[in-house]
Amino acid sequence: MIKLILLYITLLTGIVFLIIPETTEAKDYFLFSDMKLYFGTYVYFIFEKLILIVLAYVIAADETVYRKEVQVFFYLMLADLFDFVLTYNSIWFHIGIPVSMNILKAIIFGIVITKAWIGNQYYG
Repeated sequence: MIKLILLYITLLTGIVFLIIPETTEAKDYFLFSDMKLYFGTYVYFIFEKLILIVLAYVIAADETVYRKEVQVFFYLMLADLFDFVLTYNSIWFHIGIPVSMNILKAIIFGIVITKAWIGNQYYG
């Protein structure tokens, strides 16, 4: 039942935007970025990330075959939330390509699912 309640809460987050007062001035909410957002936009992005975290948790709870992979996704999304709060998911540095949490998530999870696929080719 707790999983259903968590899913319901993700739907209720849309209601939050009905009660957030509109702001006319963008503010800097990020410790390591000068990006400015309106408060409603900032909350929207936070909730978008929280919803993915909740969905990953709910999926992981019942997953039997790909449980570890879903857990990696959960932790990547948690790290993404912290990166957003600190840096607005900004580029960290360049090594021929820009390196950011978005690039790191894609590489890590790409490796994880590739290893799962290869493992299933041999064992599944």
